[in-house]
Amino acid sequence: MIKFNKLQGGYAYERAFNIRATQPVAKAFGKKPSDLVEAGKKLGALPLNHGDSSIQISALEGIPIVYILWAESEFPASTTVLFDQSANSYLPTEDLAVLTELTSSRLIRAKSKLST
Repeated sequence: MIKFNKLQGGYAYERAFNIRATQPVAKAFGKKPSDLVEAGKKLGALPLNHGDSSIQISALEGIPIVYILWAESEFPASTTVLFDQSANSYLPTEDLAVLTELTSSRLIRAKSKLST
């Protein structure tokens, strides 16, 4: 698994990727990390054992995306997104960025449908 900045040309778009795809997830789930797993399950994600909460979701067939969340505590919540090393074999980096942004939005929408 690799970070976005290790994809072809990913370093050039990393800042925008973080603002659009990872920070919204940290903001939405940072206070209650267990909601990431519950929202992910609604989208067919598998729970993982990384960070305070993590999931692997198949955004498209052959393109798993891993979200690792560190909960808000002494520091603001943060999220790391990882891709399979073969991701660029399926889509160019720009499309992977858009796909991740859409997947993040779907996770946040799924969270809003969780019973509290």
